[in-house]
Amino acid sequence: MSLEDLYITVCDRCHKDIYGVAVHEGASSYHEDCFLCEGVDEYSGLECCAKLRDQPYFSVKGKRFCRKCYEKNEAVLCNKCHSKIIGCKTIELPHLGKYLHEECFYCVDCPKSDNQIGVDKQYTLVPNSEQDFLCQTCYFERFPQRLCNYCEEVIEAGATVQDADQHYYHISCFTCDRCEKPLDSVEKSSQDQGHYVEFGGNIYCPSCYNSRFVTCAVCGNIISTDEAQITYQDEIFCETCFTCHKCGANLMSKEFFDGSETTEPGNLEIECAEKDKDGNCV
Repeated sequence: MSLEDLYITVCDRCHKDIYGVAVHEGASSYHEDCFLCEGVDEYSGLECCAKLRDQPYFSVKGKRFCRKCYEKNEAVLCNKCHSKIIGCKTIELPHLGKYLHEECFYCVDCPKSDNQIGVDKQYTLVPNSEQDFLCQTCYFERFPQRLCNYCEEVIEAGATVQDADQHYYHISCFTCDRCEKPLDSVEKSSQDQGHYVEFGGNIYCPSCYNSRFVTCAVCGNIISTDEAQITYQDEIFCETCFTCHKCGANLMSKEFFDGSETTEPGNLEIECAEKDKDGNCV
């Protein structure tokens, strides 16, 4: 017992004077009976209160836990081996939301005896993997220099997006060509569902695609914003399809008569309103 242990001070837990043996943790001092596990049982709500003097314990966010409470309530799972990380160095990758044992954080292509990966070195997840990593050297060996399909610059080792057509992008480049917001998935889709739509060499989020492009009710072709269109009976028609069904004249800017006998979508039988005495279009 040292003289320091007999120094009279105040306990940081009960705030009473300590006469005799004290337990020191950093700048704090405690009675032996106050230096306890602060784990709480999730069912009863009671504190564990196991004595920690001369026992191994774990500190998490300013609280102390005995091994049992730490293992049960505080220890995180390793994303590689899926066992709890206890009593060893933890590798935290907050931008990926991952935790690993130090020995589980390695390049899967390097010999383990010559591992070239670490939190202070460049690394990347293997494409389509949630737990395998590559160092920069092995990344370039597996994936020779790739050009971003948008900026046409080399994609260095790091996060890469591959679309449904096998094109590669920097994450910052895989955005909607209209609103420039990052696309939340590489899954290609139709205009009505999914995550992105490709049209005319551009990629769009579904919202921008639907607001910019519409389809003709007759031919089903895309009508872009710079093409003529007309809305009639809550349907949209392109210039080519909005014509007289008898003479073929374009009726976008002419008076017309609707002789349709059905209200089925796309069944358009309009004709010129102006006729000669024989009933022919003029």
